[in-house]
Amino acid sequence: MLFNKKNTVEEIKNTFEDINNDELDEIVHAVGIVEKTYLERDMENIDIEAVEKPVKYDSFFEGTADLVGTIRRKSYYYPDEYWGKKIILDWKTKDTAFSDLTKWRNQYKDSWQWRLYSFAENASVFEYRGISRATGETKNLTLKVPPNNSENSLNYLKTSRNMIVGLSET
Repeated sequence: MLFNKKNTVEEIKNTFEDINNDELDEIVHAVGIVEKTYLERDMENIDIEAVEKPVKYDSFFEGTADLVGTIRRKSYYYPDEYWGKKIILDWKTKDTAFSDLTKWRNQYKDSWQWRLYSFAENASVFEYRGISRATGETKNLTLKVPPNNSENSLNYLKTSRNMIVGLSET
C-alpha cells in the first residue's frame, strides 16, 4: 500500500499550516485509515482527474475539492446510473466520535457546498466522507446532483451577492 508514516509526516510538515505533534499523530492515523477503507475501492471505481483541485465560480466563491474524477463504467461500488458521471469527493474530519449518523448526514445534505462545487465542476455525483480522528470511524453520504442544480446555485449566488451589496451600501 502507499501509506508510509514517515513519508506522510514529512509531507504534512512541509505544508504551510501550523500543526502540533498531537494533531500530526491524529492526521497520520487518519491517512492510514483512509487508505485501508477507501483507497483500493476508489482506485477500482474512479478515474481520478485531480486531487485538491481549486473550485471557483467567477468571483462568487472558491474552494478546494478533495478529489474530482469520473465513476468508471461497470463500477462495483456505485450504482450503474452513476457510471461515466463526474464525481467530487470531500473529506470531513472530526476530532471526536460520531454520535448521530442521521444528524451528520442531514448537516451535509442541507449544505450549499456540494451544490456549488457540483455546479462549478459540472459534476453529477457528490460524496461526503467523514472520519473521526478519535476513533477511526468513517461515514459517507453520496448525493445525486439534481437536474435543476445549476439554476438553484445561480439563484443562491445571485441572492447572496445582492445581500452583500445591500449590506455594504448601508
